[in-house]
Amino acid sequence: LNSMVSDTLELLPACISYLQALSDPSVVSFCALPQVMAIATLAECYANRRVFLGVVKIRKGLVARIILDLAPTSGQTEADLRRATWSWFRHFLSQICSKAQAESPRSPESERVIKQCIKLGAVIQGCL
Repeated sequence: LNSMVSDTLELLPACISYLQALSDPSVVSFCALPQVMAIATLAECYANRRVFLGVVKIRKGLVARIILDLAPTSGQTEADLRRATWSWFRHFLSQICSKAQAESPRSPESERVIKQCIKLGAVIQGCL
């Protein structure tokens, strides 16, 4: 499962590029929300043995916070929504990286995930 999460992280730069190309705040919100939920789910599943025992979901309170942060409100620009999106991306990448370091920092798979998280963090920082 961790390998699949790692493979998925390789697709994140394309997602970031796509979100950067959007200009209308409601479209940014509409497109960013599922992407943030997806990376939140990846963070929840990474190094989580409960995935094989039952249903693993992100908490309802966290979902509500994400929705509120990414909902287009009056006066909120696409830049504001992007900042919120990148903030959530960094948050969940940090969680994945922390789990990889705690799990087995010297294993090839963990090293791969840590390198990906660092690289993606730099890509996101360039978007700010």
